[in-house]
Amino acid sequence: ELFFTPIELGSEPAQKMRADYSDAQKWSRKPRKRRVKPSPKERIEHWLERSEKGEPQAWCALLDAMTLEDTSTHYGAVPLDVQTLPGWQNADASTRQRLLAAAHRLVRVGPIDPLKWLREPHRWGTFHIAAYAALLLLKNEEPATYDALPGWVWERHVATVLCAPFFDGEDDQKSQHEEVAFRCYQQAKNAMLFYLPVQIDAEDRAEGDRHISCDRKLGQCWDDDLKRALHDKLIEAQTYWRTTTFDQIAALLLIHEYQPTREVLVGMVRSVTEGVCPNLERAMIAAAGLIAHSPDAAWSIIWPAVLTNRDFGRELLMSVADGLHHNAAEVASKLTDGQLGDLFVWLAKEFPYSQDREHDGVYSPDRDDSARDFRDGLLSFLENRGTPASVQAIEQAAESLSELDWLRSTVVEARKNALRRTWKPCTPAEFLQVTTQPGTRLVRNAQELQDVLMAAIGRLEVKLQGETPAAPDLWDQTDRTRGQEKFRPKDENHLSDWIKRGLEDELKGLGIVVAREVEIRRGEGVGTGEATDIHVTAMVPGLTEGNFDRVRVIIEAKGCWHTKLNTAMQTQLVARYLKDNQCQYGIYLVGWYVCPQWDDSDYRKGRVPRWSLEEARGNFQKQAEHLSKGGLSIQSVVVNATLR
Repeated sequence: ELFFTPIELGSEPAQKMRADYSDAQKWSRKPRKRRVKPSPKERIEHWLERSEKGEPQAWCALLDAMTLEDTSTHYGAVPLDVQTLPGWQNADASTRQRLLAAAHRLVRVGPIDPLKWLREPHRWGTFHIAAYAALLLLKNEEPATYDALPGWVWERHVATVLCAPFFDGEDDQKSQHEEVAFRCYQQAKNAMLFYLPVQIDAEDRAEGDRHISCDRKLGQCWDDDLKRALHDKLIEAQTYWRTTTFDQIAALLLIHEYQPTREVLVGMVRSVTEGVCPNLERAMIAAAGLIAHSPDAAWSIIWPAVLTNRDFGRELLMSVADGLHHNAAEVASKLTDGQLGDLFVWLAKEFPYSQDREHDGVYSPDRDDSARDFRDGLLSFLENRGTPASVQAIEQAAESLSELDWLRSTVVEARKNALRRTWKPCTPAEFLQVTTQPGTRLVRNAQELQDVLMAAIGRLEVKLQGETPAAPDLWDQTDRTRGQEKFRPKDENHLSDWIKRGLEDELKGLGIVVAREVEIRRGEGVGTGEATDIHVTAMVPGLTEGNFDRVRVIIEAKGCWHTKLNTAMQTQLVARYLKDNQCQYGIYLVGWYVCPQWDDSDYRKGRVPRWSLEEARGNFQKQAEHLSKGGLSIQSVVVNATLR
């Protein structure tokens, strides 16, 4: 209401509103920046004079002064590279020469507090990095002066060279830091070899679980002397170093291929296999390091320890997986296909799929999640490797993990990938044979075999209803009275026998073996087990030249009167025969006998669904399409066995 009501000037509400507005204006005014006094140029001149009058440590104050612009209100952070500072970039040639002389004076005197890095490894200020900044400036601007620095000068700077920090964002400058460290190593090798292990101890004792940083500039220094010094320290300190320190130094020595260190770590892992390991935690670090830094993941050493000590194996692989960050290929690429298959089976048993957790929304994965992600990543890597051995490894995994039905589809995909990579076109002779000989078909896999069988069954149906129909072969005549003839279908076994004989004739010469009543499983006693109606096997070229593989298609035949006609495609063909035989290709064949000549007194006639022949074909085709998933290929065929 206040904003739409007139207010009398000079009234109390008007005075209050005026006061509120005045206060708001005061708060909204930006404070005027006051420039530093004296100016940056005056400050630099002051500290240069102090340096030139015998105070080398004035270099530290010079660095602070060089961070200032004319508009600065406070000092900035001092980087290691002096050439990036405003004070250097704005200086004339004469001032730059004086700055270089000041840097040289400090370098010859040495760092102000040489023991600082031992007391406080992870804290520093301008005073502590000033000497290293001076070295870098001389290297870049006066290389002759830099190269002439004597060994005793470098000895004074060993700690600063090793410990002055550079940050991840400065990795593009890493090479020049490594060059400085290498120069120091060349000129003061004994001092660096003495100091480096001492500094590692200091950083290991420092508060917080930090990584060692004094090794970051050693990239050009890795000769046998340095490796030996760090190896000796690793052996000495293995009982008291933090695990992160032990891991880091061991990894460095493995990366630089120091064999004595590898032998020590291998011995730690073997002690687990032998059951005499005094320190499982150290052995686990050794194993993880060998996996990460060996071209073959040292698997011949690691795997026996994993199999021998289950707890060790679980902890090790969870730790390794956690460090991969969803990149299973980092380890998988080092293993053979057989090793990958064995590892996947082990992980699938230790971290079962049935116990996988479903996370809703945002969550923080733990080491168990990482292990399961690693498990899945290994299988995916193996599936896409595209080699005969990878297919065999997944096939063996599917046998070992028979409860995981979906692995069958993984086998199919792995085989497809292998076929793509090993595919060879048919030879000219094969091409001519296929194109010049009618009826000849190439059968190179189970899919092509299934297609050939469907075509052959179609030709058999033509014979059933042809000019001289073969359909009567599938019927028994029960009444021969002229004009009142009655017939009954022969049983399903007769249908299967007739189909089998017909396929043998149709497929003759294609190298396909047709077997009747194949034994699937034997009982404990005299039972014959379960038998498929027709089991068709073909020998096809394998994934490697000169080898042959068996491919199979299972045909399940049913008479149209069968009590489980509508369900047997799923319950019998798919869930039993295909599953038990690890076969992906099936044909559901129905003999259709519905015709007026069928004897009405045959009880089987009353069980037949009230469909036409075309309706039956449509219904079973839909069912086959529904079941063709997860790598399965199901076809249905309804054979017209009616009498005319």
